[in-house]
Amino acid sequence: MTVGLYIHEPESMMISDCLALPTDSDVQLYSPSNIEFYDGTNGELATLVSKFIQADDRTLIAFAGAYRDIKEFVEGFLRLWSERDLSMRPMEYLHDLDYRLRQTRNSWSCSVLGASVLPAKPEDTHFTVNNYASLSENWTFDTNHFGKCFAVGSGSSELRKIIENTDTRLDQYGPMGENFLYETLGALNGAALFAQQEPVENQKWGGLLQCQIYNLKAQKWIRSPPWFHMCILYKGKELTFKGIHNKTVLHTNKLGDENASAVVTHVMKGDGKRQMIIWPVYSPFLPEEQRASMTLDDCFKIPNAITFTAFVEIDGSIKVNHRTYHVDAVKGVKFEKKGNEFATRINENELAEWLRQRILDDAGVSDFLN
Repeated sequence: MTVGLYIHEPESMMISDCLALPTDSDVQLYSPSNIEFYDGTNGELATLVSKFIQADDRTLIAFAGAYRDIKEFVEGFLRLWSERDLSMRPMEYLHDLDYRLRQTRNSWSCSVLGASVLPAKPEDTHFTVNNYASLSENWTFDTNHFGKCFAVGSGSSELRKIIENTDTRLDQYGPMGENFLYETLGALNGAALFAQQEPVENQKWGGLLQCQIYNLKAQKWIRSPPWFHMCILYKGKELTFKGIHNKTVLHTNKLGDENASAVVTHVMKGDGKRQMIIWPVYSPFLPEEQRASMTLDDCFKIPNAITFTAFVEIDGSIKVNHRTYHVDAVKGVKFEKKGNEFATRINENELAEWLRQRILDDAGVSDFLN
């Protein structure tokens, strides 16, 4: 499944999955969303490719669909964009380009999603955004807290359902925090990264969802900060601690460099030891010959936020709770960085009790546990 999503309020946010490409077409595709145990014998597991194109500071485009068609679109896009009629609005041009490709290519399978911010004065507190999305049954929907949203890709129906459920929750209990857009993003990633026993062909999207938010002060799209994801298992309404999921995931980046991003995953091996696996996330603009020379120096940063996905087994069924906190607020997790070596120190009991209290203190916990 592939997906792209635009959210308008309270900040303009674009979300897209990575394109997960197997390094060997004859073996199972491993990505951060489906790897559970890794024996260390298969070498590089997959390549992750970003499906964002930042055409200019104000214009961001995301893709969904078949790799061959996305690749064809991307390879010619820069030239076409530079040659476009500047009297046309960016999203008007994107619409025409998308329409022509769909008319001239048999079985074309590439959906595009674009957002272009109209020029605003530095003192403005609001701005106008033009959008375009390839037509599909889930391409646009309205919400109370996120404004008008646009979605494309085979995963758009599921993503829309999550956004609408979050919108309903906000109606009932109020905002989850000052940065509830970030919290929602954390929940979306948690839903994919820790889905229980999902076969590879059913994974929700390619490895991990990336995010960019339009910064009014800087007047450009900026990436979300480094982010850490983990999952904790509980049982019963009292949330008895049962263990920590054998996988943790960090998405980190080199600030100001679209070509230097990485997903760092720690998984449990058969001998009970944790093994680190690194997926570089390549820009679609980066030629293959440049990838060999690309380094991830200074790409491993202490995360700003941690997303917790809690699986709670109650009477034979599993209930899932997602929540995100600034890293400084969390007890029981410490990060260490030496050069490009990244380590996570987890005090399982301290962390599990700290998170247990946060869940039990939540206003909506009675609905969640019943």
